[in-house]
Amino acid sequence: MTARGTASRFLQSVLHNGVGRYICQLKRLSLVFSKNAPSSRGVREFIEEGVVDFAKQNPGIVVYVTAKRCNVPKLVAEYREYCLPLRETWNNRFVQSTERYQ
Repeated sequence: MTARGTASRFLQSVLHNGVGRYICQLKRLSLVFSKNAPSSRGVREFIEEGVVDFAKQNPGIVVYVTAKRCNVPKLVAEYREYCLPLRETWNNRFVQSTERYQ
């Protein structure tokens, strides 16, 4: 039989080697914020209102919340080691940055 009459071996190897499986790249998120600083207000609001919903929607991502004395709140995404300075419009930027690494 000619090569045109048989199934492609290359295609079979691609379909059976696990390439199509999705693996979430983002494993851990660490939120570091201040309890009193005005720059951490958006982070505090997100923690009170949205962090539980985020954790339920993304069960494969561990979220650490740490209150420290700091001037600028930080978001650290592990495996990518990404650090993002946060402002008052924090909720939208948080969702956008986490969607980028999922």
